[in-house]
Amino acid sequence: MLIKYKLLISNIVMTFVPIILCTIVMVGMAKIYTKGIENNQGISINGNPFAELSVKKSPIYIDINKLSSLDINNKEDFKYLTDLDNNLGKSNKGIIIRKENNIIYQSRFLENIDIDNQLGQYGSFQESMPLAPFNNKPAFLIKQKDVIFPNNTKGSIFIVMDARNASRGFNYFIFECLAVIIILIICINGVITLFVSRSIIKPLNMLRNATNKITNENLEFELKYNSKDEIGQLCGDFEKMRTRLKNSIELQKQYENNRNELISNISHDLKTPITSIKGFIEGIIDGVASSTEKREKYLKAAYSKINTVDNLIDELFLYSKLEVNGISFEFDNINLVEYLIDCFEELQLDTEEKGVKLNLDIDDRINPIVIADRDKIRRVIINIVGNSMKYIKKEKGNITIKLKEDKDYAVVSINDNGQGVAQDSLIYIFDRFYRTDASRNSSTGGSGLGLAISKKIIEGNGGKIWAESVLGEGTTIFFTLKKVFKGGC
Repeated sequence: MLIKYKLLISNIVMTFVPIILCTIVMVGMAKIYTKGIENNQGISINGNPFAELSVKKSPIYIDINKLSSLDINNKEDFKYLTDLDNNLGKSNKGIIIRKENNIIYQSRFLENIDIDNQLGQYGSFQESMPLAPFNNKPAFLIKQKDVIFPNNTKGSIFIVMDARNASRGFNYFIFECLAVIIILIICINGVITLFVSRSIIKPLNMLRNATNKITNENLEFELKYNSKDEIGQLCGDFEKMRTRLKNSIELQKQYENNRNELISNISHDLKTPITSIKGFIEGIIDGVASSTEKREKYLKAAYSKINTVDNLIDELFLYSKLEVNGISFEFDNINLVEYLIDCFEELQLDTEEKGVKLNLDIDDRINPIVIADRDKIRRVIINIVGNSMKYIKKEKGNITIKLKEDKDYAVVSINDNGQGVAQDSLIYIFDRFYRTDASRNSSTGGSGLGLAISKKIIEGNGGKIWAESVLGEGTTIFFTLKKVFKGGC
């Protein structure tokens, strides 16, 4: 859940949940304070200023039946009323007994107060507890109970209390409600604040620790936080940044290693012909080549080595530009059958001079049109054929160019019957300066960049290149080119 929604929900909960709970608490406490229970034996008003009248064992419990049967002219009955009245008077309560419309008994603390007009008529205040004000005089809480006296006369018994007691009870009620409300608000807000803060602080601490690790150049960790909120998205972006930074550093180290290796390889491949050139020139200077014929031989050998160095520099320059995408490709639609025939005719004379037979094998039923760079694909074919001729040690060497096609690609294969490549070396033959001989003897000629350049060109044309070989039998190199449309033309 997004943080903005968490904050919105938390604000709603912090606003309305306390209100709802406080309302429930206030209603519940109000019911406790105001709930009245009446029965045939007495008056019971639980939880309000009449609470002490509600317990039957209380010395001031009022037995309604007994009050309705009293005869105030009887000394014992009058004494009972007097004692009850004294007990009630201690808490500013009193009794009024009315028979018909005549008050036959009234507590002493009510004698000087005109309360008659405030008493309800028979049957009018059942189950009621009105607050009766008296024109700038003390107000009273009145509880009315209608009864039938022994002579079947209707009447009412009133329990009256000074409203100041009710005010104190109301103050207690308000205080208790406020205390409960404050406690509820603190608890609810505390829980919500803890929940929201933990959902924010925990991932922030994770981010801080991750930042410290990166500052200390430690990228070997993974930041995992699966939440989908804004911080979760931030953690996800941070993890992507860490991964890219780690890959970038590893790639930089790899480039550095490759650069060192490249310098080492260049030094090795340049040193050999330069040493030979130096030897030939020293031989001429020192007079070793004393005859004109011998000097000419030395000069031709030196010139050949200089050409070797020149070709190495050219191929190294081309490979470097391919490595950094410094060469643009000029793509064109090529009829691959006609194109391979042209390449075959161009290479055939050169291979025959070196005693190698070049063959072309194309199925008459196919005629794919591919999109590729003409000149650079020709360079690939020349490099592969030239590389094959170097490693054919047989009297009858054969190189065969074949063409096949599948749904989306044309597949060109160049097979030779040379010495082959061991399986553990096969995956490295497209690496720059790689030679299958462990001693890196360059007696076969070449820069060691031909297949590496071919791989870069094929990949630049959107194809793939790979090799298959059987040691002692020969090697086949395959490459693919994208067809312009599916099917033949």
